[in-house]
Amino acid sequence: MAGLEINVGKKPTRVAIVPCNGEDLCEGTITRFACRKVLEELRPGRIVTMCLPLFTVGDEKQRTFTHRITTITLDGCDKRCCAISSAKQQGRPIHPMVVSEILARHGAKLSGNPQTLSVEDHKLVDLVAQEIAAEVDKIVAEANQ
Repeated sequence: MAGLEINVGKKPTRVAIVPCNGEDLCEGTITRFACRKVLEELRPGRIVTMCLPLFTVGDEKQRTFTHRITTITLDGCDKRCCAISSAKQQGRPIHPMVVSEILARHGAKLSGNPQTLSVEDHKLVDLVAQEIAAEVDKIVAEANQ
């Protein structure tokens, strides 16, 4: 949990990430890789992932869970399918993030191959994962004030 300060006496906060399932764009693949990196390496124990298809069809377990936990939606592109679907099901504020916007802010370009990420694309996974981790840190800090 490097880089994450927790106030003594405050309850630790977990954050849910609902990643894009877009298979046709490289940005969709980046969302899934970046989400896993945050989950397993950058903020283990702080992150849980939600299944967008189950969440979208109103799975009660998924919906109940996200009513108790702050949620980040991670969309690949500006269609924002994930954020829109999540907002319809959840009814509480979410923290939307869009990979194409993150990359544009950094002037980064993807290879465009959604099935095989290049070495350069993997560097961009790291960039996106760092942005997600920073958002998680912000959410946790606000919850522990």
